[in-house]
Amino acid sequence: MYLVSSVIPVFFFGVIGFVTILWLGQKLGLALTLFIWFSQVFMKKKLLFQTPGDDYFLVIHMMIFGVSILLLSSVLLKRRFSVNTK
Repeated sequence: MYLVSSVIPVFFFGVIGFVTILWLGQKLGLALTLFIWFSQVFMKKKLLFQTPGDDYFLVIHMMIFGVSILLLSSVLLKRRFSVNTK
């Protein structure tokens, strides 16, 4: 469980960085990713950085994984529409 609690946030921020850079460009995507990262690091209540002892550990991590999958699938959508417009 501790492995999941350390891997899922890193995977999520990797997906956030990848997708925002693809959709919004390098500067804006990086700025948005860093904003989300530092807001999680410096907030008092940690939403993404939870340990297995927290109440909603599995629910939060499954939601994060689901959002990550949806964001990654949006890359396929972007690629599909960019091919059709050329």
